[in-house]
Amino acid sequence: MVDLASTTVVITGAASGIGFALANGFLDDGARVVAADIDADGMAPLEARGALVMPTDVTCEAEVERLVAAAVEQTGRLDVLFNNAGVGGGSTVAAAPAGAFERSIAVMLFGPYRRSR
Repeated sequence: MVDLASTTVVITGAASGIGFALANGFLDDGARVVAADIDADGMAPLEARGALVMPTDVTCEAEVERLVAAAVEQTGRLDVLFNNAGVGGGSTVAAAPAGAFERSIAVMLFGPYRRSR
């Protein structure tokens, strides 16, 4: 078993689904978790468990820079970055609302690029 007590993990898309499960798992294992999502209310249970919660729109470069800076400032390091934020859609291309494709590319392609950079 690896001791994660000195590990800082940033997880985007942490308010639900896989991101929420990852954040809880890392908290269970003793890591310092920085949870990011546009849904601040969805991250409240993580904050109650000790995660640093950062409402973040991953399509906004300034917010991503703020997220990374806060993680390092609050914990002294950044060891793991889970580029988990994403958007889903259950419609056909013809039925998709205007801008849905562009939003998907902004979140799921440019978002991870900005966070990793």
